[in-house]
Amino acid sequence: MGILDNIIQSGENQIQSEAESKVRNAISSGFGRVGGGPSNKAPVCPKCKAQLSDPPPKFCPRCGTKLAVTCPKCKNDYTLGTKFCPNDGSKLA
Repeated sequence: MGILDNIIQSGENQIQSEAESKVRNAISSGFGRVGGGPSNKAPVCPKCKAQLSDPPPKFCPRCGTKLAVTCPKCKNDYTLGTKFCPNDGSKLA
C-alpha cells in the first residue's frame, strides 16, 4: 500500500504545481482580477474618461455617451472596438 500512496501523492503534487503555475501565468498576463479590485485595463468612457464597470454598460453613467455598436443586420449591441458581429459576421461601424 505504501507504493500506491507514493504514486497518488506524487500525482497530487504535480496537479497542484500545474494549477499554481497556470494561476501565476494568468495573473502576470493581466487576466482576471486579484482580490476583487479593478484590473489594469479597466474600461473608460472615450468621451469623459469615467471608469466603467466590466463589462461596460451600453451608455456612460456620467455623460451618456453610447458605449456600444449595433449590428446593422441582427440589431445586437456589442462593446466599442468590436469590428465584426460575432453573431452574423457583419462589419460594425
